[in-house]
Amino acid sequence: KRSLFWLTAVYKLNQFSSYIISISSTTREETIMSSTTRCIFDSNIINEETLPEMSNLALSVFASLCGRNRGAFVLDPPDGQTYGCLNLPTSWSEASGITDGIVIQNSDNITKTYAAGNITATQVLNLLDFMNDAVYGSSANVQHDPYACNVNGLTTLDCTLPKSTLSGLKSVTLDGVLSPAPWGMSPPLTSTDFDEMQELGLTTIQIPISQNSMESKQAEIEEILGMAKDAGMTVILQQIPSAMKANKHNDDDIVEVVEVELVDSLTQLALQYTDTVVAISILSSEDIDTVRAAAPDLPMLVSIDAGDLSTLDFSDYSNVYASLEVNHAHVIADIASSTSVEDRSKLFYHESTSCILRSPIEFSQCVHQTPIFISGGFDLSIDDCLFQDTSDFSDYGQCDRFDETVDSPWWHEHRQSFMSRQLFAFEQAQVGWSFSAWKTSSKSSRSISEPSHLLGLAHVAAAGLYPVSNLTGACLNPPPPDFTLGDETLSPTPGPPPDCGNGWWNFTTNECSYWIPPPVPTCAPAPESSGTSPMVAGLVGAAVMGIVVFCTMVYGMGYSRRRISGNYDTIPN
Repeated sequence: KRSLFWLTAVYKLNQFSSYIISISSTTREETIMSSTTRCIFDSNIINEETLPEMSNLALSVFASLCGRNRGAFVLDPPDGQTYGCLNLPTSWSEASGITDGIVIQNSDNITKTYAAGNITATQVLNLLDFMNDAVYGSSANVQHDPYACNVNGLTTLDCTLPKSTLSGLKSVTLDGVLSPAPWGMSPPLTSTDFDEMQELGLTTIQIPISQNSMESKQAEIEEILGMAKDAGMTVILQQIPSAMKANKHNDDDIVEVVEVELVDSLTQLALQYTDTVVAISILSSEDIDTVRAAAPDLPMLVSIDAGDLSTLDFSDYSNVYASLEVNHAHVIADIASSTSVEDRSKLFYHESTSCILRSPIEFSQCVHQTPIFISGGFDLSIDDCLFQDTSDFSDYGQCDRFDETVDSPWWHEHRQSFMSRQLFAFEQAQVGWSFSAWKTSSKSSRSISEPSHLLGLAHVAAAGLYPVSNLTGACLNPPPPDFTLGDETLSPTPGPPPDCGNGWWNFTTNECSYWIPPPVPTCAPAPESSGTSPMVAGLVGAAVMGIVVFCTMVYGMGYSRRRISGNYDTIPN
């Protein structure tokens, strides 16, 4: 189990290894990182109260820390030694407040000594802080690596966040409302939809608009803006590529003119609805000046991908934020599966790696001082089955068993975990997040009955997967590795009870019980004398003995009265 969890985490990090850049000269980011930014454990997640709730400290913490830098770290200033998880500095024990001659020599000692009750939760957290500081301080190019501060979502970059006029947006993207989505057209919006959005705690809608939609569906756009205003919700106008841009045979110059026209139209629409529209989202940073010329203060979201995180810089502009689209279903390792077990292990993989998505978000906000908005890719889909009827679809067997997931408790539980872990990571985005879609069909169901439902927040909520009850604890423990048997997994059985020595374990009181020993016996009082003299008692005893001997001779040895008197024959033996 430990190896599987570690391998999945390492694979996810390796996808982004190309973003780590070696730069020898001092840069603005290096100055920020060295002077104001530290990688620390998030005390809102892991603290004295929650540490006892961690099911496996080795998987949650040591699997990540002990795998960095070939497992080696040093102290600052150096002390002539190289350390690792098998060889911790002995000075850390005393510095963590550990006494009574206890010295923590390796990471396994931390787990076992704490389990035995010989060190406190506070002392464990002190040791973890020392270890995290040393590993992070021994890592190269942390000022350019979006994943340098990453311990399965338990650590955070401690820094001063940039100022932002937008914050905490909880949005849903109206994909499929104005133009076809992969699943087709979504149902038309009504005021009831906006009431349901508000009940789920949503504050904003993101409206994808292409040049075609802008030209042909102006009335529908204005109707949606009106319903949002009536519901007290805000709006993001999102530029999406036009059909011309998708056609490789079109002239690039003509396409560029069309896109610029769309940016200008979105800007004018935003200025017309200033009480409702809080930002526009554009595809290219080259259009920032176009927007600024018409709207100097209008907040802008500029589309980026993960590859931009190490070089992102909008510091020359005010009110410009990064719009990041995540994607967990676009490479073979993300989507390929051809058996039920592989389907479940695929979801387990995505669960296991979701919490680390907070790292690049916080990296951008701390190092580049650019707030992030999660604009796309936030959903529960882990495959590309929506595209299986297109010519670009590659069949790896990933879409053959969806029916197995519909009424499965295992899939429900792990989808809920997947949702919680993503939501926790995306809540770290300073500007906010937007779920992929609202409704993908008119079906009203309390289960995810078709693949497109995984992208629709209305369907996800109806299935009981949103909202999330315990968001803070979502990343405290890894997901259970029960994907091999799925719904056939046996319920946990209790382990052997503690050794109570001469007692026994009382399952009612959850403690050892012992027999209560009986009282020490005392001698009974002697009876009072009857007054019979010893001589009389002896005569009585002699008489009794005589009678016994006589009877024995007569009956036991064959004598009878006939033989004695001579008138009877002896009874034959």
